[in-house]
Amino acid sequence: MANEESQNPENNRSWANLPVEILRVIRNKLQSSTLIRFRAVCKRWSQTGNEKRRISNLPWPIVNTCKRRLTEKLPRFIMKHEFYDPHEGKTHQTYFEIPESSSYLAYNSDLQYNSRVLASKKGWVLVEEESPVSRIINLYNPFVNDVIPLPGTFCHEVDAANFSGSPTSPDCVFFMSFHCNRGRTHIGTYRFADEDWIWSTYAVPVLGREDDVDKVVIKSMVYNEGEAMLYFVFQDGTLGSFDFLEKKWNIFWGTEFDHPIESVHLVEAKGEILLATCIVNQEEDNRTRRGIKYDCHWNVYWFDRSCWSWVSQWLEGWTLFVSDASFLLPTSEVGEDLDGCVCYFFRNMYWRIYSLRDEWYILPESLGWNAVEGSVIEESSKAEVGRKYLWIEPPYTES
Repeated sequence: MANEESQNPENNRSWANLPVEILRVIRNKLQSSTLIRFRAVCKRWSQTGNEKRRISNLPWPIVNTCKRRLTEKLPRFIMKHEFYDPHEGKTHQTYFEIPESSSYLAYNSDLQYNSRVLASKKGWVLVEEESPVSRIINLYNPFVNDVIPLPGTFCHEVDAANFSGSPTSPDCVFFMSFHCNRGRTHIGTYRFADEDWIWSTYAVPVLGREDDVDKVVIKSMVYNEGEAMLYFVFQDGTLGSFDFLEKKWNIFWGTEFDHPIESVHLVEAKGEILLATCIVNQEEDNRTRRGIKYDCHWNVYWFDRSCWSWVSQWLEGWTLFVSDASFLLPTSEVGEDLDGCVCYFFRNMYWRIYSLRDEWYILPESLGWNAVEGSVIEESSKAEVGRKYLWIEPPYTES
């Protein structure tokens, strides 16, 4: 029997001849340091190890632009979405022609049209379309080129927006906020069963801060499904909540920070509320002699309900993707190299990775991935306005 087994070629198959699919599964579970030994096994393993690593759960960078396209009779405005697969190094583009009913300026080529992505979830993006006349809110799926129009026109710019889940669900709730008077904030909610948006107003105390009116403007919001509660944050880190069923507001004063903050981003994860804050340091770059050098320093906190304050969080075992649409994902789903890291867009131009543990940056190229540079996502032209990067989940299919 032993002789039969030794003579069976199936039992003597070399490790070097493992199927490529199995090699890729092994490779995707290895950290960068272990990949060096993986590539050293043989030429075939080396070729597999040098391939771009594919992890399906890694969010994709997407940029939204609006460009004017002239036809024989009338100008048309095109919503363009470019989404980038960092593993394959490929940029995909989709176009959607804005209906005349949505664009009040389709008949006047001198007017400007702008669009701004407000939020993203389940492969859908919530977009504010702006003209000199008014604003409307629409929902787009750039992967299937589908649109869901939301009701109403608005005269104020949206400060923040979000939605509770998949827009294909009848239970999906949409939220948005804006301010129009000093210290007065408005939150609107909409469900598909409603005829229009339902608004609630709160007079936020400015507390004598004459020069800090912007601090009472909502900058980011998330929905906690377990509590049926909307959480939001002001520029200075003050947290608030809004019960849209009871129309009740609550502001957790005393959660401010003792350092300046450039941007704040709320994230909801398994019922917990997290806050990512960015501090931008400016200094003269003596090495390159190119003037000012900008460095972003990120901090992450979770809201401790026992003391109603923010507590520093290191994100061990987690990775945070920050933009107007932010995601917190287990490191096991996106790659161990991103453990405890914040992935963000610097100055709305470049994809960068910041390690909370090392308090320094990791280049995406060092992980075998491509960064989002101007050469990857094509440069904007004069006909394009309102470019905005954010993270979006990869092509999403309803189960």
